[in-house]
Amino acid sequence: METCAESLAHSLHAETDYLLPYFIRFQRFAEEVDHAFDYSQTHKLPQLDAMRIEILVKAFEQQLNQFELTFPTHIWNNGKIIPQAEFGFH
Repeated sequence: METCAESLAHSLHAETDYLLPYFIRFQRFAEEVDHAFDYSQTHKLPQLDAMRIEILVKAFEQQLNQFELTFPTHIWNNGKIIPQAEFGFH
């Protein structure tokens, strides 16, 4: 996935195509959250205990903090560029 995103970033020519790797990273993050908490209930995972939930939340929070540090500021701060509903964020 990462190699694919890098290839896209280097080969595209439209003005906003450079944003695709960021969208892919957010989509991957959303999928990880969905899988961890089984929001779509496709995996029928056992119910999580409070300690595991806390660990997962902290790990995902660290990931989001890392995103904020590595994404260009104008992308991170612009809700119009990143359609939140598309990535499962409400």
